[in-house]
Amino acid sequence: MKKHIKESLLGYRKQIDILDGELLVSLKKRFIIVKEIGKIKKLYKLPVKDNTRVKYLIEHRTRLAREYGISIGLVKKIFKEIINFAMIEEKKRI
Repeated sequence: MKKHIKESLLGYRKQIDILDGELLVSLKKRFIIVKEIGKIKKLYKLPVKDNTRVKYLIEHRTRLAREYGISIGLVKKIFKEIINFAMIEEKKRI
């Protein structure tokens, strides 16, 4: 591979590494909030799963994916995993 191609790829890959780090920071912040939600649900004896909220999250995130030109299937899969993990974390608090 030619040097200028490697350098171009390296530059893009560095940008991806930075963005991936930002995604992970956002996930960490999200899960800190999830823990707080779990505490509130425990205090008020609320169920872990809120079907209305889950439906809203999936619909809203897929709408954003469509606007941003991102695969709707990918976004649904990602957020379903995030939501499932969040519910597992909330159950630990209850």
